[in-house]
Amino acid sequence: MSTRRKFIRDCAFVAAASTLVPAALAQNAFSLSAPSAGPGYEHFLKQVNTPFHLRTGAGSVAVVLAEVNILPASNSGALDAGNEKFSLLFRGPAAATIEQGIHALEHAQLGHLSLFLVPVGSARADARHYEAIFNRPVDDRTLTAQLALAPRRVWQS
Repeated sequence: MSTRRKFIRDCAFVAAASTLVPAALAQNAFSLSAPSAGPGYEHFLKQVNTPFHLRTGAGSVAVVLAEVNILPASNSGALDAGNEKFSLLFRGPAAATIEQGIHALEHAQLGHLSLFLVPVGSARADARHYEAIFNRPVDDRTLTAQLALAPRRVWQS
């Protein structure tokens, strides 16, 4: 009987948690890092061909912002239709291999940034390229609306 009781208790807990968590996220959306707080497309566009210092465990690697590209917009009915969508392409030395993941970067104008970088193919033998893709709400109200519409999922461990 204890197994059945445990099952019912666990189900009640999961049901209660699944209804509270999305509402709490929507109410506290402003405590998340606001999308407008970080640099956007226009900020990065002004920094093309300038150096960024990517911090690694052993020190830092100098990479250059080689390209800033606008990405195509979604369908007008999509949840992210009003989001700012763009990509950054960084060029680094061929000798340094940077793994895919979140990396800390420093820039003279933009300050400290944390970006998810992915190694991508390079036509140049003397360099490696890394890409960061942005798809983010342009204001806090859009972020709150997207969080409120987020699907409610129950994760089991």
